[in-house]
Amino acid sequence: RRGKLEIEIIRARNLQAKTNKIQPLTYVKLYLVKNRKCLAKAKTTLSNKRTLNPLFQQQLTFHEDYHGCILQSIVWGNFGKMDKKNFMGIAQISLDDLELSDTVISWYKLFLPSSLQTLPSKSLRHTLLSNSTESFTNTQNS
Repeated sequence: RRGKLEIEIIRARNLQAKTNKIQPLTYVKLYLVKNRKCLAKAKTTLSNKRTLNPLFQQQLTFHEDYHGCILQSIVWGNFGKMDKKNFMGIAQISLDDLELSDTVISWYKLFLPSSLQTLPSKSLRHTLLSNSTESFTNTQNS
């Protein structure tokens, strides 16, 4: 499981809008987590359009040993200058559950902030409940 882990963030769909607000510019932040500790992080650039169905098509790479790790993917929305960073959803993917010798292409359900429980480690969250928001990710080991 050494080598690099390449993740392509392709798109998200059906993100939840804030009431009476314009649609957000969005980005995805990835965390490589082991034993509730963040080993590495990476993020996409902002989406080009204000939409609840953003298309990213951006590749992010981790060079850390990912054995026993969880890939945490958080979608953030930027609604404007005074309201910059808004949590829109999270997915947690156990990398040990994936066959990473081949390319893995999958949709992952995103969870909303109301379904999270704070963990001892700063900025790490755990998912409890689901909704219909999803993101599409292509993961591979090379």
